[in-house]
This record gives sequence, C-alpha cells and structure tokens, in this order.
Amino acid sequence: MEITPLKTRDARRIQLFRQADDRGVFFKPFHQSSLREAGIAFETKESICSVSKKNVVRGMHYQAGDHAQAKLVYCPHGAILDVILDIRPQSPTYGVYDAVELSADNGYALYIPEGFAHGFVDVVAQVHHEVQRLVGRHVFVGRPVVDAPVLTGRKGKAQLRHGGI
Repeated sequence: MEITPLKTRDARRIQLFRQADDRGVFFKPFHQSSLREAGIAFETKESICSVSKKNVVRGMHYQAGDHAQAKLVYCPHGAILDVILDIRPQSPTYGVYDAVELSADNGYALYIPEGFAHGFVDVVAQVHHEVQRLVGRHVFVGRPVVDAPVLTGRKGKAQLRHGGI
C-alpha cells in the first residue's frame, strides 16, 4: 500500500495492494496496520456499494456534527472521477478541492477525513463504487464535461445547489 498526501489537508490517495494473473485480479481495499503507519486510524462503521451508469453525477454530500464521518472510497470495477472539498472552516485548506480518478485499472482509493464534501461522476458504462464509512481522528466546485449528465436526487428530481451539481 502506497499512501500519498493530497493538496487538501489530511486527505490521502492510496495505492491498493493488487495482484493480477491469468485468473483475474486480487486486491486488498483495507489494511489497518498500513493505514495506521500513515497516521490514518479509525473504526469502520459500515460499508456501502453503489452501482451506477455512465455519466451519473452523485453531487457533493457530507455529514456534519455528531454524524460526521471519514470515508475510504475505491472503485473495484469501472472508473469514477471523485472530487473532495475541504469544508472545515478552521482548516488551512478550507475551500480547496482535489479530484482523483479511481478505477479498477489504477487501483487507487481515497481516504476522506471528517469535514469533507464528496461527490463523483461515473466515466464508464457501469461502475461499482464502494465506500467504507469510518469514525476517525480527525458546493461542487467543478465537474468533468459529460455528454449527458444524469442528475438524480433521492426523490428522483435533479438537485442543483449554489451553482453546482
């Protein structure tokens, strides 16, 4: 596991352990001791998987207060462009964002600390996007151009807020 800091404070890009052979690919999306060595310590509370079609935009979302949580995000099938935004008012990187492609091919994951908004767009026909919601220590500012973005809210209506998706 190779862990690289991003420009947003406390966020990390993680190169997952992957082994490929003629049978397929084996990968390890979570290795507690490697993460702890990099200063990332948390307790996993739940694991979530979404499967989306190409050009689906899942806009910026976050949890605040007692519901705040860190996330470990990866894409074991297909590819997404994942955007994270530091919304912690006291952070030196408040308002700064990072965009990282997560894919089955590159094997990257993102560690997203508490106090970040997170959203993504699927860039291939169908993807599996997995999120482990974590309890740790610790406005969509741009989006890729897509031919026909699919914007769906929880009730089936597009939700545009603050000039972004």
